[in-house]
Amino acid sequence: HYDADAWRRGADKPSLLSAGIGAGAISQRADGAGKLATALAAARGCQPLTARDIMSYYDEATGRFDPNAGYHAWAMIGLRALSQTIPISAVSALKTMQKGDGGWAYGAWSNTSDTNGTALAIQALIAAGEPVTSTAVVSGLNYLEGAQNADGGFPWDPQSPWGTDSDTNSTAYVVQAIVAAGEDPSAGSWKVGSNHPVKYLVNMQLANGAFEWQPGHGADQLATRQAIPALLYRPFPFAQAVLSKCNGAFLPVIAKQR
Repeated sequence: HYDADAWRRGADKPSLLSAGIGAGAISQRADGAGKLATALAAARGCQPLTARDIMSYYDEATGRFDPNAGYHAWAMIGLRALSQTIPISAVSALKTMQKGDGGWAYGAWSNTSDTNGTALAIQALIAAGEPVTSTAVVSGLNYLEGAQNADGGFPWDPQSPWGTDSDTNSTAYVVQAIVAAGEDPSAGSWKVGSNHPVKYLVNMQLANGAFEWQPGHGADQLATRQAIPALLYRPFPFAQAVLSKCNGAFLPVIAKQR
């Protein structure tokens, strides 16, 4: 286990944790609020007073935190990370966003399902207490299985006109969804010959420890950040915690005092 408060470029430099807390006011969308909550709960940080509460994005009339399924799912995951109750209507709203092929589109701007939106929706539903045997979860997993490539990895959208090659980010999200559903991403129906999602991720790591988004693209920070929890078999949320409030505006400039 790594301590986010210990990640510093020097003893007199701000920590990764304090930087995250200090960035709380930057989040202006439901997904950002959910991601912040997920990260701070895992790091046992505090909620900055400048950050909007996740529930402030909630629309009781529609049950949605956001019209985009991916953003809505992140808000649900964030609530669970903060040990808060996810409204039943929010669960129902996410289910209504599911498309006929069993998948979800990450954003309302798309007419087709994609692996990222589907993987997050599955994790959000399970975090809300949805049984892994429910129609919504099973249909989502079936969609993901159908989107898998021969190399064991997953593309963003198997119908995309811009390319359907596997990528690290999408594959990592899917691995987390598979684990959340209680399945082994390196076995069973997730194996394509000798390939599987975990093997794909491992093969995407470079000699310097970083992961590529796709072969030949070089080290990618976001791909690296997403691959690590997937390889650790850690779905969202990583942890649940009741966090105290804090004034995050000054934390990034606070040096470690020991």
